[in-house]
Parts: sequence; C-alpha cells; structure tokens
Amino acid sequence: MVITILFSTFGYCAQLPTEQNFTNSIGMKFVRIESGTFNMGQLTTPFPWELMPHTGGAGDRMSCLRNGDFDEFPVHSVEISKPFYIAVFEVTNFQYELFDHEHKKLRGKDNGLSKEDDEAAVNINWYEAQAFCQWLSEQDSMPYRLPTEAEWEYACRAGTTTNYYCGDILAKEFYKNQKGSKFREKASDTKP
Repeated sequence: MVITILFSTFGYCAQLPTEQNFTNSIGMKFVRIESGTFNMGQLTTPFPWELMPHTGGAGDRMSCLRNGDFDEFPVHSVEISKPFYIAVFEVTNFQYELFDHEHKKLRGKDNGLSKEDDEAAVNINWYEAQAFCQWLSEQDSMPYRLPTEAEWEYACRAGTTTNYYCGDILAKEFYKNQKGSKFREKASDTKP
C-alpha cells in the first residue's frame, strides 16, 4: 500500500509540508510530485508474449490483450492539476502494525512473503488501507489518502514513456520475494 497527501486542509490543523521531501511521524518518507500532464495507459507491450503466463486459467496471457490489458486503452492525456506528496516506499509491516497489531499474524502467510518489519505490508484490503489512512491522518493532523490511479501512474512513470521508469522490462535487481513465482527464472534471465 502506498499513500499520498492531499493539499487540502479541511478538518486538519497541522501545517502541510512545503519541502521536496519529508518524513512523517511513523517514519514514512514522502516526495512532492509537481502537477503536470502525461499519457496514461499502456504505451507499449508490457512483457514479451512468451513470458506471460499461459496456463489457460484466469489472469494468464489469454485474459490480456497482446499489447496490454483491456483497461489500459485507449491511451489518453491526463492532467494532474495540483501537486501532491506520495510515499517513496510501500507501507511496511512495522508501520502498518502501529495501526493494526493483529496484522502480524498474517506475515509470511503467502509462500513466506513479507515476513520482516521492513518489507511491504501485504494481505490488506482497500477498506483496511482506507482505515489506516484515516488513522494516520488523525495521528499527524494531515490529510492522508490512497493515490488515484492517475496519480500513481504519473508518479511511477517519472516522466518516462516506457513500461517502467527504468525501461520496458523490469530489471533483475527489482525482483524481490520471487521465491514462489513460476516466472522467476524466465523473468530474471530477461535482459532489459
């Protein structure tokens, strides 16, 4: 889960940050994203066709269009009209468990993923993520929320037009927690 901060002070008394980067009360690092325009949607083929799953089940390559998923078309121009802050990293287990102590029982539940304090918190639904944002808003007296799809894509693209900010194929060093993935060898052998 990644969260963002709105530039509205409705119901909050704390001063909103003005610097490029800041760290909040539970150690989350945020970066300011300036307003701008970008092309949203799948600009290029997401992965080589042969690396996409082909088991015949839901979510495999037959569920996707060859040049992207059905909901990524048409590519369209989107304007982000106001600057916002977005978390630099996913919410960690440690940070989320300051809000929900019971979450610790879910660590490692999925093939041993996300067991450590500093790993991304997983097994959190949208409602729990919203409740976490509300809790954090009350803690810091600032308006935290989940980013919109457009804000997320705008921040992730970082001004690029490729599938990832680092190119069209995700580089090997970004593959973490791939123990249970059936694509581990294939994906890690792919050169960007």
